[in-house]
Amino acid sequence: MTQLHKILSLIAMSLLMAATAALVRGQSGTTVVLTPGAPTGPQLQVNTTVTGYQFSAAVGMNAAGNSVIAWASERPDGNEAIFAQRYNPDGTPAGQEFRVDDPTFVPFLNNRKRQPAAAMDASGDFVIVWAGGTLFFGDQFNFAFNTSEIYAQRFNADGTRLGPNFIVNAFTAGVQEQPAIGMYVSGEFVVAWTGFGDGSGTAILSKRFDATGSPVGLRNCFDFTGQPAVCDFVVNSFTTSNQFHPAVAVNPGECTIPPGVISGCVLADFVVAWQGNGSDDTAGIFARTFDGSNGVPRAAQFRVNTDTNNPEDDPLASMGEDGNFVVVWKRDGSGASRGIFAQRFGFGLGPCPPGSICGSPFGPLGNEFQIAPLTAGTSHFIKISLGMAPAGNFVASWNDLENATSATDAIFARSFDATGTAQGEPFRVSDPFSSYFRPSAKMDGTGNFLTAFEGGNDGSFFGIFAKRFAAAPTTGGDFNFSAVSPLTIAAGATASTTVIVNPVNGFSSAVNLSGSGQPAAVTASLSPNPVTPSGGNPASSVLKVSLPSFIVPTNFALTVTGASGSLTHSTTANITVTTTTSSTSNFIDDLLNAGCIDNAGIANALTSKLSAAQAAGNIQTAINILTALKNQIQAQAGKHIDTACTIAGVAFNPVTALFLDVQGLIDSLKVSLIPDPVTGYVVDANGAGVASATVSVLNSGGSTVALATSDITGFYFLATTGVLAPGANYTVAVTGVPAGFASSTPTNQAFTWQGAAIALSNFVLN
Repeated sequence: MTQLHKILSLIAMSLLMAATAALVRGQSGTTVVLTPGAPTGPQLQVNTTVTGYQFSAAVGMNAAGNSVIAWASERPDGNEAIFAQRYNPDGTPAGQEFRVDDPTFVPFLNNRKRQPAAAMDASGDFVIVWAGGTLFFGDQFNFAFNTSEIYAQRFNADGTRLGPNFIVNAFTAGVQEQPAIGMYVSGEFVVAWTGFGDGSGTAILSKRFDATGSPVGLRNCFDFTGQPAVCDFVVNSFTTSNQFHPAVAVNPGECTIPPGVISGCVLADFVVAWQGNGSDDTAGIFARTFDGSNGVPRAAQFRVNTDTNNPEDDPLASMGEDGNFVVVWKRDGSGASRGIFAQRFGFGLGPCPPGSICGSPFGPLGNEFQIAPLTAGTSHFIKISLGMAPAGNFVASWNDLENATSATDAIFARSFDATGTAQGEPFRVSDPFSSYFRPSAKMDGTGNFLTAFEGGNDGSFFGIFAKRFAAAPTTGGDFNFSAVSPLTIAAGATASTTVIVNPVNGFSSAVNLSGSGQPAAVTASLSPNPVTPSGGNPASSVLKVSLPSFIVPTNFALTVTGASGSLTHSTTANITVTTTTSSTSNFIDDLLNAGCIDNAGIANALTSKLSAAQAAGNIQTAINILTALKNQIQAQAGKHIDTACTIAGVAFNPVTALFLDVQGLIDSLKVSLIPDPVTGYVVDANGAGVASATVSVLNSGGSTVALATSDITGFYFLATTGVLAPGANYTVAVTGVPAGFASSTPTNQAFTWQGAAIALSNFVLN
């Protein structure tokens, strides 16, 4: 493919994606349900900054499960930046979102910063690389750089920078793009990218770095400042025409110290895969392996794909600690030949010690195989990703249309063991009802994996979202949770519900339970913990939730997570927080004790209104008293009631909290009006409502048992129906008429009380 053909192809794809994006934004599509995976929690939004588009998610993860997600982001000034967010092994954020690129580092024009890639070592240190430059044309999906370089930034495990931004490539003319990175557990890393340098179109270039971030290799080139620099090396041995989209995989095993060596260690191999032109396929997937200790190629490049009748695109590669690796790619064929495919390579006789060459021949391990068919057509924007555990089990992820009639893209995945055997069918990763694209997946040492992707809507076009999944169980069965009964708890109170763990396929191991997701100062405990199902019977634990007095009426979901070895499952307990006069009184006492109400007289004035509302003879009176209390709280804001307070380490606004508590009481009264009133209207001869008419309920002896007064609309309600005896006969009559009227028609209306609401016919005043 010539450079001109490449540009024309990108233009066509860009126009098509604009139309596709319009369809995606215009309708939600059809939800599909495939074989589910084992998510350890809900889909989460990664980015905090939401201005414009966030796109091109990239995940770096180590064997311990620490991870970082990087992405490109539009900026309010029209430029772009690279951002990232770190995560702990349990999926909780580690610190805040941070900017990766340094806006003051501008050795070349680089207002467009895209195509991030990330990698992490065993200690949690990580490197993020990206392409920065100016665009010839394009949107966030399809574009062509006019000029660009490969930038990088190293970080410590705590997110602090290790040195400044730097340019990876020594050769800076033209376009350098599509960076990929692999990082050894000891901190060394390899970067590959698409650029110019093999004398014929685009090439795959690479550079190695030691654990301090210093480039290693032949040093007879010059950098952009004119200083001596380590040269980029050409990966592809076949140099005719163009090569694109490199992928890098390094051996995740520990480096080895050969016999007799006092210091230093030997890095294991790495592999680079790419798409392009070769001697035996003009649009294929190729790869080349290298000695990690010195960067010397093991041999010439080799073709990965078996089928040579269709275009092959966008390869990804991952390597296990035995030196075997897998390459996945997209085949743009038709019918059964279109889909996501894979091929494993390695040393057929089992584990290969890191840093050495196995005695058995290197080559394909089994045949090329299909991971999944694709629904969308060949011109649709589809990207794939790959993550592998050190043991060799792996997961492939991709975006595709939900189904043949949908305009909505979803993220899918499929897991495989170390032999390439599928562990179930493809399953949906992303939530329904929005389109998602361009996944990035990585797997930790136990087989748990994280997939990040772009799409949805974070409040300003696309955002970055992610979901974590537990490793597929191998032996010993599995477990799941029964649905947890919801809890309704008053502020300052405690309530409990039962969490039930069910064994599946003979599971009988201990399950450690934990709770998360509750608001500040809310405590959740589980006892007993852990629990162990046995004999095919479930095990249970009591979830106890305690609320502080200052929590306001709300709803929240508390996530209960169970972990047993590599198995992790979650369920949700839905909590409704209410307020009562008692809980609000206790809250006022807590504010007084904390000095956030400055004297007892004010506190007593507030609590006395709560007591009066509770003792009120009718609901309207109670609502009126509580409304007066709200007015008093607002009047004392910043005077006798502080607008900032801290209790139990949680800062909040007491005025806002009190106001919401009292409003919650009012709302509860409004929605809990006695559910069986006797209601009706008093109207004049024209049907207009008549106010101030007295309506009475009379017993069989003619005595009044309840009274009501019509309002301005003529409506009346008799709420004190607790005085009515079930099965007894009563009459309702207008016993007091306003001035200008003498009587009513009918004179009265009779009913037999059955304990249910009654709506009477209109009384017409004469």
